[in-house]
Amino acid sequence: MMSIHCHAVVAPLAVAFAALAGGQTATDTAPSFQVASVKPSPPASREHPDSAIDPALFSIKYTSLRRFIMMAYGISGYQPYLVTGGPAWVDTDPYDIYAHSEKPASRQEMYLMLRSLLADRFQLKVHRETRPLPANVVVAAKGGPKFGPEFYELKEGDPPVNPATQTMSHMTFPGVPFQQFVDRLGLWMTRDPVTHMAAEDVLPVIDQTGLAGRYVIVFNADPQEEWSAALEHQLGLKLEQRKAPTELLVIDSVAKPSAN
Repeated sequence: MMSIHCHAVVAPLAVAFAALAGGQTATDTAPSFQVASVKPSPPASREHPDSAIDPALFSIKYTSLRRFIMMAYGISGYQPYLVTGGPAWVDTDPYDIYAHSEKPASRQEMYLMLRSLLADRFQLKVHRETRPLPANVVVAAKGGPKFGPEFYELKEGDPPVNPATQTMSHMTFPGVPFQQFVDRLGLWMTRDPVTHMAAEDVLPVIDQTGLAGRYVIVFNADPQEEWSAALEHQLGLKLEQRKAPTELLVIDSVAKPSAN
């Protein structure tokens, strides 16, 4: 696949932090699991890191505390930079968590229960903070977006568009908010087998085009062309690296888990 000089990863920040509304630590009214086990992962967990989240069971093995925090607060797995702070062991020490809810619960409710569990067993305290951090910003290129048959706003009453099969070199969006295209684009970049970008080294991709509404977008990748060049000549967009306000989840304090 194609390469890009600036590291990139999707950062749907508003989505990622929507789950943070209403407080960052467990309260007396926060939902909690009926029973839960938190243990350092034995070697066998690494060989069989089975996981299951269903309406009554939360079972995740061989996972770092930082990853559990990301689950609890709705942060995508390819956005670890959105959780900052904490001692080294929050990344290096894996844990197994096995928990049951008292009654069937949605996945979002399970994640709220996980927040309570982390606050109880790990004494986790966090807060939100906005900092200016480097980001890859999607903006309109000189002359503006190149609207045409493969990039246009889907108006009310327009016939539906049937997308082609998505591949690593072709994306078709049949009328979606522009942010969804940016999200997918950033994720696609992280899977580029040429760049081999590690999650801890990537930067967010943020939309600053001002494009509202829903768009039909067709984007084709060329293995010989950089991402920024392809965006510019196909869609009239470009990537600029600049600092942008980024909302982070900051670990204030944490301790190794209490006994079950």
